[in-house]
Amino acid sequence: MGAQPGDVQSALDRLSQIINTPFWWRGDFWIATVIGIVGALIAFGAWRQAGRAEAEAKKAKDEAEKAKDAATEAGKTVKLQTVCIDLTEIAQKIAVIELEITFEEAVYLLSDTSRHLYRVMASVPEEDFREAIASVKTALQNAQTSLKEVTPTGVESSPSAGLHSVYYNMVDKFAAINNCVSQLTGLMESKTYDYGRRDAER
Repeated sequence: MGAQPGDVQSALDRLSQIINTPFWWRGDFWIATVIGIVGALIAFGAWRQAGRAEAEAKKAKDEAEKAKDAATEAGKTVKLQTVCIDLTEIAQKIAVIELEITFEEAVYLLSDTSRHLYRVMASVPEEDFREAIASVKTALQNAQTSLKEVTPTGVESSPSAGLHSVYYNMVDKFAAINNCVSQLTGLMESKTYDYGRRDAER
């Protein structure tokens, strides 16, 4: 059964009304618009949140690096302070030697001093104190050479068996060792101060 002329005209009128109605008057337009705006706001918020999280993560990483560096510097400071204490104790032992020191006592004192100094110096980075450490080693070698000059020969009339010969031959050598150790200690104390000042400035 064919469509009636009235029905066709009614359909055309409705179509014409739809076409002539501005799209912003239509509900589906505003629904889609609102959904689009909400979606854009959500996406923008997520982007800002991601940026904020990234910035916070970078800040946390930077703080962790600073804390790590500070801990490293603090560890160096503590280590150098411990070494300074050891060096000071060694220097005190050889600061004054007795006039009546015997060859055997001098051998023991020099051996004990050398052993402790080499152990302590091996625990610090030599590149930071290369010259001072070299001076200590040279002073130890000179003392060892000088000690050989007063080695007992078993003959009482020998010049090496002279009264207080060990003392007179070794006193300046032990003094040289003491001076070099003191210089090394002073350099380390200065380095410790530098580390501490950098930590305080962080």
